[in-house]
Amino acid sequence: MTGCNSDPLADPGISQSEPLSDPRRLQRYRDEIESLCTNLVSVIDPGDAAREVQAAVSSNILKDVLERSPRGHQFAAEQLTSSIHEFSPTAASSAQDIPSLVRVHLLSALDAMWWGRSAAFVTNADVAGSDELVDLRVLRRRHKIHFRFRVQAEDLPRRVVRAAIRRTAPGFTPTTIGMKLPYGRPEIVALLNDCALELAARAAPRSPRLWVNSIARSTAYQDELRAYGYVAATSSAHCAGWAADVEMEWMRRRGMGTLLEGVLSRRASEGQINLIDEGQAWHVCVNPSFVPQLRAMWRGQSGMG
Repeated sequence: MTGCNSDPLADPGISQSEPLSDPRRLQRYRDEIESLCTNLVSVIDPGDAAREVQAAVSSNILKDVLERSPRGHQFAAEQLTSSIHEFSPTAASSAQDIPSLVRVHLLSALDAMWWGRSAAFVTNADVAGSDELVDLRVLRRRHKIHFRFRVQAEDLPRRVVRAAIRRTAPGFTPTTIGMKLPYGRPEIVALLNDCALELAARAAPRSPRLWVNSIARSTAYQDELRAYGYVAATSSAHCAGWAADVEMEWMRRRGMGTLLEGVLSRRASEGQINLIDEGQAWHVCVNPSFVPQLRAMWRGQSGMG
């Protein structure tokens, strides 16, 4: 690609030699999404909303980013407008109206642009058996994890215990069922550890720690989530191991929401991550340009450096 399309986040006022991940270009993209979503608030008819979105993603920075998605601009635009026509909010969905649906889809396009062509974990066994991932349970036993998480309760005794805790101490832990696949790339673990340590440093003593709901997933599990009504992208960075979902709803109930938003939003504004508000959880995806720094950070955290 040449000319103005050589960089999907190109800005006439910014040197074209700067990397694709430049924070100012990323902010331009986010600003364009917010402008579109603001316009959609007053649009009642899904058909009108779909036409407005189609026009917006066919002419500016939005189109340039979608062109970098694995199947190109046309497929991504058609998928989005189809989702608008078919949209029906559910309790499981992270989008409760058309503007929020559009916001999630277009922000997810950054993930796809960065990681959509990376090899995905197809099955749950691929995730569990990958030597590119680390087992969070092992790291926790070795005190190398600074955030909290839990694994899905597969057996009846553990489900009974958790049900009893929910009855006797509601709100003690998040309502999430836990990770089906408790694995993550070392770089993601390093990022989450760093966020957890910053949050703890800002918070009062004995405040809740950062809670992580999900990291690596398989495409099979992603299909399963979509069947339950979740907005689970087919080219999700979770399936390449480069994204995580951080619990937000529970943190807000515990008085930690503003602090956590600040910790995550700073990293997004600095271009380290893509950040998507999905309601109960906030989705975090690593910018490829930040990976070398995270690898160095992991070596220090794990004692390998």
